[in-house]
Amino acid sequence: MTLIDAIGWIAHLSLALCAAPQTIQAIKTKSSVGINPWFLILWLIGEVFALVYVLMKDSDMIQMTNYIVNLLFLLPIIFFKIKR
Repeated sequence: MTLIDAIGWIAHLSLALCAAPQTIQAIKTKSSVGINPWFLILWLIGEVFALVYVLMKDSDMIQMTNYIVNLLFLLPIIFFKIKR
């Protein structure tokens, strides 16, 4: 792994994991009160289209990992927003 690959992994994993605290809070409280629904909708649309793009473009695993992890963190937040 080159230095630039390591930098890419650190960047994408950091971005992918930044939703973890909010997801953990939503699961613990079984609520996502205070999160704007439009934020969640736009985030979901962006992640889905970005994932489709990298899958169709044969992009690297760094990007795919970021988008997959983001979607996994986003889905519980949306679930509790809809459930409310």
